[in-house]
Amino acid sequence: MRILIADDHLLVRAGIRQLIDNLDDFQVVGEASNNREMFDMLADKRPDIVLLDISMPDGSGLDSIQDIRKELPNVKILVLSMHSDLQHVNEALTGGADGFLVKDAAPAELELALKAVSRTQIFLSPSISNLLVEAWKHPKPITRQGKLSPRQQEILDLIAEGYSTREIADLLDLSIKTIETHRSRMVHSLGLKRGAELLRYALNQ
Repeated sequence: MRILIADDHLLVRAGIRQLIDNLDDFQVVGEASNNREMFDMLADKRPDIVLLDISMPDGSGLDSIQDIRKELPNVKILVLSMHSDLQHVNEALTGGADGFLVKDAAPAELELALKAVSRTQIFLSPSISNLLVEAWKHPKPITRQGKLSPRQQEILDLIAEGYSTREIADLLDLSIKTIETHRSRMVHSLGLKRGAELLRYALNQ
């Protein structure tokens, strides 16, 4: 199986390539550091599997999943991410991904994931499967938080962790104005009265 790795971190790509090089029946045919490079390689390399990081410097990998399918309808897409929350998982699977592998997974998990998607099976890291089971066993009532986009939820999580607007902008490689716009829209979407209430909401979510 031919594999294209799309991740903006060189060390991550190198580590994944080394692991795959030790596997039978799998071969890395290309590495992309952003979405543009990935799409340039799709037609040329014709991979069977795309290992896709959803946090790319030129846009969310989540937004690229359907475009990858248009380019190569039969390609398998295995999302690789540092995010393990159910909102990102749902976005990926709904968009057409075949699996979701967290970056802190054990190396053996990568082989299991590749073999699963190559057999047209859905793969989820055990930690995510556990979250799904818990969500099924203990469903939460639908709240206004469901109106937030994945990016807004990401910003809300950082607010809860104590990061300032400038720090969040630096972490997500966005402008301060963009973060402020997101914050303003979140206040409106969540039905809050003022921006100061956003921190309290973030801490209590």
